[in-house]
Amino acid sequence: MSKINEVEAFKIIFPNESYNFKVIATILKNFPRFDYEFVEDKDFQKLLFKDEALANQIYLREILYRGIFSSYTGLFRTSKWYEGSALGFIEENVFVFASSLRGLIESLTDIFYSFKHICPSIRENWNTLYLGLSGSLNKKLVNWEAAENDFIHFIYGRKIGKGDNSPKAHVAKTAKDYIDAIENFDTSIKGKVSEAYKLLCELSHPSSTSVLLFNDSPDKLNIKSDWNIMMIAEIIGSTKDIWETLFQYSLNPLLVFLKTMNYCPLEELKIPIMDNVNLTQIPLWQKQYKVILSHKLSSN
Repeated sequence: MSKINEVEAFKIIFPNESYNFKVIATILKNFPRFDYEFVEDKDFQKLLFKDEALANQIYLREILYRGIFSSYTGLFRTSKWYEGSALGFIEENVFVFASSLRGLIESLTDIFYSFKHICPSIRENWNTLYLGLSGSLNKKLVNWEAAENDFIHFIYGRKIGKGDNSPKAHVAKTAKDYIDAIENFDTSIKGKVSEAYKLLCELSHPSSTSVLLFNDSPDKLNIKSDWNIMMIAEIIGSTKDIWETLFQYSLNPLLVFLKTMNYCPLEELKIPIMDNVNLTQIPLWQKQYKVILSHKLSSN
């Protein structure tokens, strides 16, 4: 009997996510290559006293540089985790399967944590952001620190040791913190993501779960013949109710952010492939585009 292919595996593991995977693959394949450079802080401080409009433009542009970089790496990392899960499924390798799904949960909840406030913040500040990026904001430096810190956290977040004086935004949260954030956002998955994550961790690390899955009786020790297939089936059953919500709340803000970049006045921020990505059915994009369109009409 021939093995199933990756697409067929996706349909079994993630029944409702085929469209998302196609979109992600298309975006990554056509994502523009970038080489963003940042102004030295000492030079920026001097600029604040010479040209406020240029300082505002640079400040906002560099925040969005980080946002675009975060978006690309978030999509790429996510794609590799779900590709890994398909490989584990096809090869009936429960450990690759479990560790890949664990990584996928971590990747999606990490994206949610850093992107959950970005689109509302852009909507609330769109007029100011547009003026600033146009180089027309001749006033005291605009403050968009919250978005800046969210993107910095996504890129630089890590475990900080004693004596490390790195900024607060560099301090990574725990996996539990990221999972709690999305479970508290939508109580319909409350406890479901954390329970699935617990099982996947126990299978990915040395534990009784990852050892006794070989065994079929509490009264003896043996190696059952179908332990791999049975555990993979159990994992699919225990995670089937979380993926649609996780992908929705994690990827939608990221995709809406990328599409919003195409309405910015700076060409270097635009992601042309996003013009071909249809987000009209996503409420978050509907809200975003309403603000963008209103600004465009009022400017004409």
